[in-house]
Amino acid sequence: MLKKIIGISFTLLIVAVLVFILIRNPKQTRFTVVKESYNTVSIKDEESSIVIDFYINKKDSFITDVNNIATAYISDQNQNNLINIDVEEFNYVGSIKIDNEKFYLYKINIGIDFNNDIELKEAYLQINYYNQENLKVNIGSFSSYKIDSFGSNNLSITNLKGIVNMVNGKKTLVGFAIKLNNINNKNIDVLNIIPLDVNLECGRASDVKNINIKSNKEINAYLDYPYLFDQKTEFKPLTINSEKYLLVPVYYNNHFEINNFGLKIDYQIGGLNKCFYFNEFTFFIDHERTIDLTNLTFYHYG
Repeated sequence: MLKKIIGISFTLLIVAVLVFILIRNPKQTRFTVVKESYNTVSIKDEESSIVIDFYINKKDSFITDVNNIATAYISDQNQNNLINIDVEEFNYVGSIKIDNEKFYLYKINIGIDFNNDIELKEAYLQINYYNQENLKVNIGSFSSYKIDSFGSNNLSITNLKGIVNMVNGKKTLVGFAIKLNNINNKNIDVLNIIPLDVNLECGRASDVKNINIKSNKEINAYLDYPYLFDQKTEFKPLTINSEKYLLVPVYYNNHFEINNFGLKIDYQIGGLNKCFYFNEFTFFIDHERTIDLTNLTFYHYG
């Protein structure tokens, strides 16, 4: 009988110790984001916004409650550039397993009221909470452009279409077709076409007049020179009398999946330098995106 009582007491002691350990050491909060290239183009004095996918291993966590947020920023690593942001909502979407652990996906809706151009090749989201804790996570890159107006009295754009190829196993926008229309009676010299994303640059355009461009065909089927993803070419100025249908290759500083961005076209007419801003355009939608686990960085809170 004594042995039985001792055995039961010992079992209860072990259970008590395990419960104490679990209470003292609850499941550690882990979270991650997929690094993206975030970009916005908007009229001055208008608020812009981005949405960041945020994965966390606890649902309804302290850190996903916007009422607990004191301040929030987007910055570079050393906080030399600090942009105040408004974290408007952590919107719960659903759950997913990452490396055999359940994570909950929230979309962070962020408002940005900043009236200057900024380009951060490496950008961080920093959120400070009222309990003096904070999180700082590398979100990829961030670029924001503020302009006076869209459009031009001299140029218009039609037939805009993306060319999407697989590069290093990733669905990649490698170029875009664009028709530039001269809408006045003077020749226009196009000096440069600039993607409004800190990670992208345009290469030398090829004239593809009367060619039916297919979005999923290899870009080398249309260019008049070989396209190599890691060897940039420079955009060469060209003259538009009435219209030109061009295929413009794009090159990456960081190989993020970039499917939408605006354009800035620098041009000259009548001896005057001007620019034409075209608002953000979505070149493709990826419904079956695959993320390499080795590209994820896991952070801990608390």
